[in-house]
Amino acid sequence: MNGGTILKKLISIRWLVLAVAICYSASGIAKTILEAKDVIGLKIEKADDKTGEILNISGLSAHSALAVKNMESKIIDNHILSVKISLTLAKPGTSGRFDYTVNLPKEINSVEFGNERQVIWRREVAAK
Repeated sequence: MNGGTILKKLISIRWLVLAVAICYSASGIAKTILEAKDVIGLKIEKADDKTGEILNISGLSAHSALAVKNMESKIIDNHILSVKISLTLAKPGTSGRFDYTVNLPKEINSVEFGNERQVIWRREVAAK
């Protein structure tokens, strides 16, 4: 093989790697979870509902090319509520803004946000 052929193969391999990376990201296989540090105007409001306490979490993703895909929460260790907001590539009609209301069971002492588990809310302990 001469130098020109090797260079062409290297360039072809680079383009192939780039194409695979783009397809991987665009397909949604690469799951992006919004972190608290990447939220503009993060707002947390606790309120009472007919069913008990609720927590409303709202804000705007600072990732301008991404939009909210899904919002979910789960209880960890019986006293922590974990909230995760999945992002996807923005398309017409989608937005990075979110407004998520979740039931707040009495056993929950704190709420964490994202994979980094940033605490965004703690239950106030009544003075004795």
